[in-house]
Amino acid sequence: MKNITSRLEEIRREGYSLDFSATFTSAFEIYKRMALMGGVAILLVSLLVVAVGFGAVGLVLGASAFTESIADFKPTELPALYLFGYIVGASLLSALSVPFTAGLIQMAYEAKHQGEVSLGTAFTHYRSEHFGPLFVAGLIVNVFTMGLSLGVEFLNNPIASFVVTLVTAIISLFLILYIPLIIFGRLPAVEALLTSISLVARSPFMILALVIVATLFSMLGLLALCIGVLFTIPFVYATYFVIYDEIVGADPDSEIDEIGRADF
Repeated sequence: MKNITSRLEEIRREGYSLDFSATFTSAFEIYKRMALMGGVAILLVSLLVVAVGFGAVGLVLGASAFTESIADFKPTELPALYLFGYIVGASLLSALSVPFTAGLIQMAYEAKHQGEVSLGTAFTHYRSEHFGPLFVAGLIVNVFTMGLSLGVEFLNNPIASFVVTLVTAIISLFLILYIPLIIFGRLPAVEALLTSISLVARSPFMILALVIVATLFSMLGLLALCIGVLFTIPFVYATYFVIYDEIVGADPDSEIDEIGRADF
């Protein structure tokens, strides 16, 4: 079997094929095996984030003051030093969520190769060797996208806002493979980001179609008293995994899962 370096070189020379129907079907089969545990994991994390966030800020500001502050909060009105602190703090918190996303993609891997998943898999990359690269890559992405968003707020221009929203969506599309490239391909953070861009660029419209369908499917959960969306969101991560698996390969018997660097 080929290692990650030779596989990527082969893709650069010959490209890859991605079939919409086969990818969707495979993602749905994997989703059925991980939906419950994935949904429970997302629910637990959501409750934890809400409890910690409201609890910590509420203790500092008080419940009523906190509600008013959230309603009136505008980052662009902050002094330069506080704005810098806001960007750094928000980016760090967002980067801390990346290992959890990696855990959901790892669940999809388990669902395919083992037939069942463990709830603990969602949190496995907080203590794995991939935590560093995942965190660094997530931090780079979040600082960049947050900088774009705040730049638009300063301009206060509807056209610029639309353009930046579109650019952010395109960036998200081209970077959907960086997490599996880190956890399965063992690439360093920056290399994973650049490799994801180059891979998606070879078939952007097919991948976009798959992502749109996966997102629309996940929104069906809103019909089940809204909370159902927590149990349909895992389909998105199952789709991400299958796209990576079809393009690069995440075979447990392949050296792709064993060879590579975990530094960053």
